[in-house]
Amino acid sequence: MTMDRKQILFVCTGNICRSPMAEALFRHRFSEATGWIACSAGTSAPLGMPASEEAVQALAEIGIDATGHRSQPVTRELVTNSTVILAMT
Repeated sequence: MTMDRKQILFVCTGNICRSPMAEALFRHRFSEATGWIACSAGTSAPLGMPASEEAVQALAEIGIDATGHRSQPVTRELVTNSTVILAMT
């Protein structure tokens, strides 16, 4: 990530519902052209799980495709590279 790029990290437990929805909504509303990169992770997330069917469906209803999401755990690198971290419970 270059110094002029800012990263926002959305964190929940499993990275399959709340945080990927927030990431997708942020990307939809604030494209990377604004200088922000959005990502998400989970405190207890397995690696590579898709977003929940309910999350994918809810986003699809407003025109956002989240079918490509794959879960990932929070890492030191994600935290270090993030300008803003939002945690969801």
